[in-house]
Amino acid sequence: MELNDLLELAHVEFQARVAAVSSLDWERPTPCTDWTVHNIVGHVAVGDAMVRPWLSGKDGSDVRELASGIDSDPLAACRRWASDARAAFDEPGALDGVVAHPIVGEMPALQLLVFRIVDNAVHAWDVAIATGQDDQLDPQLVASLYELVEPFAEMIESSGQFDPREAPENATAQEKLLALFGRDPDWAPAASAHAPKPATTEET
Repeated sequence: MELNDLLELAHVEFQARVAAVSSLDWERPTPCTDWTVHNIVGHVAVGDAMVRPWLSGKDGSDVRELASGIDSDPLAACRRWASDARAAFDEPGALDGVVAHPIVGEMPALQLLVFRIVDNAVHAWDVAIATGQDDQLDPQLVASLYELVEPFAEMIESSGQFDPREAPENATAQEKLLALFGRDPDWAPAASAHAPKPATTEET
């Protein structure tokens, strides 16, 4: 699949979970250490909102402030910025340049696109597991994304943003993908205080 198609699939998965979040769910703990459901949704919305300014060579600080105000309609904010991110990546030459990421540093724009796929897909699982929703992600998305990122397992671990886990030999593709990003498939809200450090505190 084309990467932008994978991004759209990841957006669908994430937004479906956000749509099912009840008013009582926003402050629930998640597999991301110290992050609530509300924190995750804001993080993903802001990440997508910053795609266009990053691709344009800007730092995105103005958009960050705007996108962080998602309380009135989180789902609408996610949809708006997701659509804008895909449109920005689709523009001619958008993936040919280099992005000055404020945390990671300079990276190919193509890598930023992969970051956005990972962020939406993995955090869709986080929201689902935290709020008791179906946590099975689209199989095509999972298989394609795992194939894409698995060769970079050592780099993911060395980033310091995750605490990768060892997936069992009989693990499913989704369990292998989650393990790369430190997620425990058996995580439950009641055990959140004892969860490993799987979370990204910045982009992806």
